[in-house]
Amino acid sequence: EAITVLEEFYGTALLQQQRRRVAQQHRSVQPVEVEAGKAPPPPPSTWEAPYEGKKEENTGIIAILTLIKEDIKKDYESAKTAEDAAQAAFTTFETESTTQIGNLNTDITTTNGTISEKEGDVETAQGERTGKKGELEGVMKTIKEMAPGCDYFTVNYEVRYKNRQIELDGLNKAKAILSGAKFEE
Repeated sequence: EAITVLEEFYGTALLQQQRRRVAQQHRSVQPVEVEAGKAPPPPPSTWEAPYEGKKEENTGIIAILTLIKEDIKKDYESAKTAEDAAQAAFTTFETESTTQIGNLNTDITTTNGTISEKEGDVETAQGERTGKKGELEGVMKTIKEMAPGCDYFTVNYEVRYKNRQIELDGLNKAKAILSGAKFEE
């Protein structure tokens, strides 16, 4: 709208203003010498055709506004293209995120099921261990009850070993005597 208004202005109003300025300039260019008491000479002649103005100079602002309008259109188009690209990227991101969230929720459900199974296995293992612990305690009690007898054998092993050796030697001598051997005493 601004371009249209300016074109009208430069087409009519400015043209009239320039005509007035040019007319004033022509009047001031030729100084009129008037003698005292005489009438001034008639005004100088003007152009035969109406004044058109300087057409190439009055398009400056219109050209600037037209250029601005084109720049705004280009900026709008580039912004629209960028917005469309951003929207497409967002849609892709949203789809991928939704898919990933679904996959993660499935993994969470699977993991929770595995955790429940493992907790059940742990409880079963603890029950078995408790049973085996009871059996172990029974065996340990039996071993402790037998320990004094075992200690006797362990403590008296050397003495018993020597006694056995003496007994074996005695039996070997007796066998030899019965076979006819003679020993010096």
